[in-house]
Amino acid sequence: MPGLVLYVSYDGLLEPLGQSQVLPYVRGLARAGHRILLLTFEKPTVLAYMPPLQHTLAAEGIHWHGLRYHKRPAGLSTAWDVLRGVVVALRHARRTPIALVHARSYVAGVVGAVVARITGAKFLFDLRGMWPEERVEGGLWPVNGVLFQLAKRAERWLIRRSDAVVVLTSRHRHRLILDSTLRPLVLVHAIPTGVDGGRFARPNVHERRPGRPRTLIYAGSLGTRYRLDAMLHFFHLAHLADPDLRFVILTRDPTPWVIRDGVTVWAVTPAEVPDELANAWAGICFVAPAADRGEPLEAGESIGSNLGVCPTKVGEYLAAGLPVIVNARVGDLDALILRHRVGVVAGAMAVEPYRRAWDELVALAEDPDLRARCRRVAREHLGLEQGVERYRMLYAELVRGE
Repeated sequence: MPGLVLYVSYDGLLEPLGQSQVLPYVRGLARAGHRILLLTFEKPTVLAYMPPLQHTLAAEGIHWHGLRYHKRPAGLSTAWDVLRGVVVALRHARRTPIALVHARSYVAGVVGAVVARITGAKFLFDLRGMWPEERVEGGLWPVNGVLFQLAKRAERWLIRRSDAVVVLTSRHRHRLILDSTLRPLVLVHAIPTGVDGGRFARPNVHERRPGRPRTLIYAGSLGTRYRLDAMLHFFHLAHLADPDLRFVILTRDPTPWVIRDGVTVWAVTPAEVPDELANAWAGICFVAPAADRGEPLEAGESIGSNLGVCPTKVGEYLAAGLPVIVNARVGDLDALILRHRVGVVAGAMAVEPYRRAWDELVALAEDPDLRARCRRVAREHLGLEQGVERYRMLYAELVRGE
């Protein structure tokens, strides 16, 4: 039986991200035989809902300890959470030795690195995307500011303490391997965000009713990372070519509202997303390049956080049988989409590239095998099962012989 794995996530298990990108992986690894201590930080409003899921997970071999997440005062609250996480993890380690610490992203990484250092456990830093660069490109931090510099220093420290590092894309992995921060023999793996294809396994309305008016769909947040303005621009140009085209935006906003003719925003829960995708014709996801956020081109080139991006929503579109349209140079999406012909890649965020991309998408949609191919690509390249198996093999490599 493998040793105890401490899995630390600063994202709450009861949040949408925890439900889609933490819980399924932990459950899959538990089914593979790992005993898991799951440490998360939960918002006060959801703490009362923890006990039923705790009992369920305990029966699956997962001991879940949810700590209260603190937001204020900024900085000090995070430091307090880190300290509490370390104390709780070490308390458990006194009862059951920890063989491996798996920390998801930066704050959890600090907890994990300290616990691994004290207990002698192997340390897996699940770096995910390029968080400090994303903060800069989102206009939240200045590129030469103190917060960015501290975050990058913390990142280098975490990588130096790691026995293995996981990122979301092959492009980010290659960049990291060339970084002198890595110690010799550190394992570096690219494991994209996984999608539970079973949640989206339902017939698409366009398979049942060919000729139905087309609906372009976007599902997810509307923050600084995703370019709603660019997606609306694309829709406007496509709408000129197809006046019946509609654009539906799915968010967690509590009130449905309309931006303009043909564009509707719907408030949905995560459970409702698969049904909405089943009624769509194609999915869209435009991630802003650094240079489009007001940064000088040189700063954008040096930051380049898009090389580490793997939007979960793209995998969900494909799992629902939807071809996708994305902008260029976003993680590994260009290669995946073009190699398997499951969508189109728009070049520059400009009129002519958008018009060409729309024409390509319409032509691609005539392929009778398209929707089945989208589902197959999602299953084989972005599927949850493949992600769990990659982590299982990495765990085995790290704790071999223990």
